[in-house]
Amino acid sequence: MRKEKKCTFIEKKYLAVTLLFIGVILFCAKGTVMSREMDGNLADRQYYRTIENKYIGEMRDVLEECGYKNCGITMTKVMEKDVPDKYTVLIHHKRLRSLDETRKESLEAELSGVSFPVEESRFFYVFLGSEND
Repeated sequence: MRKEKKCTFIEKKYLAVTLLFIGVILFCAKGTVMSREMDGNLADRQYYRTIENKYIGEMRDVLEECGYKNCGITMTKVMEKDVPDKYTVLIHHKRLRSLDETRKESLEAELSGVSFPVEESRFFYVFLGSEND
């Protein structure tokens, strides 16, 4: 009888250790899968950061051609599932404050001509003039 109790105790211990190892293995496998997914997201983020920086550089060139040298450009992206990305581009320059609506629209048209590799993305431009002259 005592031998039977000892065997069941050992079997329970063996079962507990086995379940613990299975849990550790599953946890590690999940971490590996999540890590690979995060690497994919990292590659996407780096790609978008690269094309966004190139886009800002091209916008800066267009603004310089229009006479707005040393503009501050801030670009904010809003991402939603199953919806194209929306970008809000803030352009800061002291001379922008004095522009009338038609000139702002023409400047916006010039900036819209700058190509962006992801065609379905939408851009909104906001022109801010400096308050301190």
